Order: sequence, then structure tokens, then C-alpha cells
Amino acid sequence: MNLQRQTMIKEKIKDCIRVKFKSYRSKTIWDFIGGEGTYVELLDAFEQAGIELRDEIDEYFKQFN
Repeated sequence: MNLQRQTMIKEKIKDCIRVKFKSYRSKTIWDFIGGEGTYVELLDAFEQAGIELRDEIDEYFKQFN
């Protein structure tokens, strides 16, 4: 990897780290890490896991009520 490419990547990472982690910034970070569409795929995966594991999740959190 050439120096110019390394510098560009470092600056892009610094820009992502500088931002406050709001949802629109999280999208920027995850899409940077995994490519365009990664953030939406992650949201879909967590939603699907939540649906499939709903009973187990509810049971676990009963101990905190």
C-alpha cells in the first residue's frame, strides 16, 4: 500500500473517530468498516435475532424487575 493511500485511510479513520456516536454517524462508521450497506445489514441482523430470541431475552430480563 502506498503512502498516499495509507494517509487517506488514516484520515478517514480519524474523521470517523472524531464524530459523536449518533445513529447517522454510526451508519458512516459501519459502512466505512464493512462497505456500503453494512449498517443496515447489522440492524436487520439484530432485529432478526431479537425476534427469534424474544422469549429468552424476556426471561433473562425478568430478573431485573
